[in-house]
Amino acid sequence: MKYVPGYLGNKREYIHTTGDTMKKLALENYLTRFMRYVIDWRKTRKIIRMLQDLPDHTLEDMGIKRHEIEKLAYTELQRKNYEK
Repeated sequence: MKYVPGYLGNKREYIHTTGDTMKKLALENYLTRFMRYVIDWRKTRKIIRMLQDLPDHTLEDMGIKRHEIEKLAYTELQRKNYEK
């Protein structure tokens, strides 16, 4: 028996594992993280495109300079991932 965090959702479960099972779990975990990365990247790029489409005076009203948009978007994404 081995504790595998997050294997069955958010439940803390102990499951019977073998070497092959652990390899499968590691691969599933890797694929899940990769898919989450792709989804986050696409959301961030969408936000960047939306902000880039705004006129300069609107960005100025929000306190954002055009050259800061990407840095702000990725900093926000990192903050959200850190809080998880």
